[in-house]
Amino acid sequence: EMGATLEPAQETERYQAEPEEKEIDADAVFAKLKSMSGNKQDDEDEDRF
Repeated sequence: EMGATLEPAQETERYQAEPEEKEIDADAVFAKLKSMSGNKQDDEDEDRF
């Protein structure tokens, strides 16, 4: 009967690449938010109280 054996390093240390981060375009994000806001007044009118 054989005892526990070591596994090859190639099997135990499998390299897993980090997920690649996507660069976010700020202008696209703000355009999307503005389109989602609906019928809101222009940015100039928002400063009025």
